[in-house]
Formats: sequence, structure tokens, C-alpha cells
Amino acid sequence: MKVPTNLDSIEPKKRGRPQKSEQEKKADNEKRELEKQQAWRESMRKKWGSRFDADGNARDYTDAEYRELESYYDIQSAEYNHAITARQEGGVIEVCELRLELKRCIAANDSAGAKRYSDMINSVMSREAMKAGDVKSLESTRIDMLIMNLEKKGAIKNHKIVGRDELIDILAEDHPKYHTSTDVVDAIMMAFLNTIRKNNGESELASLPLSAQVEDVFDELLSQPSQAERKAMAEIGVVPPLRD
Repeated sequence: MKVPTNLDSIEPKKRGRPQKSEQEKKADNEKRELEKQQAWRESMRKKWGSRFDADGNARDYTDAEYRELESYYDIQSAEYNHAITARQEGGVIEVCELRLELKRCIAANDSAGAKRYSDMINSVMSREAMKAGDVKSLESTRIDMLIMNLEKKGAIKNHKIVGRDELIDILAEDHPKYHTSTDVVDAIMMAFLNTIRKNNGESELASLPLSAQVEDVFDELLSQPSQAERKAMAEIGVVPPLRD
């Protein structure tokens, strides 16, 4: 066998798969995008279900409608810091679907339909305690929020509540500043005391006795009534009582 003397003339064998043409790459990208879009539509279909017309016929939402619903959902669920229970999510989804129908009515100048859907939205939000004040109240009583607040205060360490002595020290040092003045607290205490006396057939007191006075040891109350408090007391005819 004759062996070539010029080894440079021998071309090395090419390993691996042959490179794809630009047309093949484009086709692959289009296929991946199509699969991604189909997966997105399937997830949207599972989340939002179908839309029914006046005759009870069902159809899928369009891509534009899905995007609109998702936009409403992001805004509404933000009230819960995007951490909502299954029941709350059901209410959020219902409100989002109604908002989409409301938008259709507005676009069609259907004022009666818009009013109907607006009332339905308010009804759902009231029923599921989804209004701003309701959500804040629910948030403050959620277990995860309570845990987070306790951790911020140092009352929970390594997933456990600290010992009794340390917890007492933490509570003793925790002095919030309330948006309520001493005058308002005095007025409330006076109203309680005189109501009790009236119910017992006794005469009302003209000044707040020492036993009913709140001593603001940690400076937690406002020293002077705020403008809102002054306005409220003036409207209901309440005057801060004198102290004994």
C-alpha cells in the first residue's frame, strides 16, 4: 500500500451534525414560536374558560381579550400582593371578566349595559370583600403577613417565636405613633362613662375623673387634635372634656 507523502493534503473528517441552512433555522424558530403561542393559549383557556353569548353558545376568548383579562388580573391581584387564596382568585377572575364586558358596553355606547355590569362588579367586590379597605383588613389578618410582621419586630427567629422574657422586652419597646389625639381619647372615655351613668339613672359628669384619664406614658398619641379630628368633633358637637 502506498502511503501519501504530503499529509497536509489529507482533509480531516467533519464531525457532528451538518449546519442548518438559514431557511431551516427560520422554520425551527417559527415552530418554537407556534408551540409557545399554543401553550400560552392553552394556559389562558384553562384560567379564563369560555365566553358565552346571549344564546348560550360558548367560544374561546381571542388573544387580544386574553391580554386584556391578564392586564385586569395583574391590577386587581396586586391588592393582595399577588398572594391570594383560591376563593379570592375566583372573585378576582369574575371581576376581570365583568370588566371586559363593561368595556364592550362602553365601546358600543350601551349605557344600560355598562350600568348593569358596573353594578355587578360592585356586587362581587362587596360580596368577596375585595374593596380597598376590605383588602387591607384581610391582609392584616393573613397568617403569612402576621409572620412577616413578627419577624420584622424580631419576635420570630429561626422560624420560632423567641422566649417569653425576650418577647416581653420586644413588646415593651414597641411604641407605635397613633393618628389619634389625647383630646379625642378623652372625649371617647367621657362618652363611655356618661352613657354608663345615664343607663344607671345617674347624672352626667362635667369633667373627666382621674380614674378614666389615659396617661400617654410613651408619647403614642398626638398632643394636639388634627384638622380632621377638629372638623369631625365640630360636626357632631363634641367638645374635649376638662380633666379633674
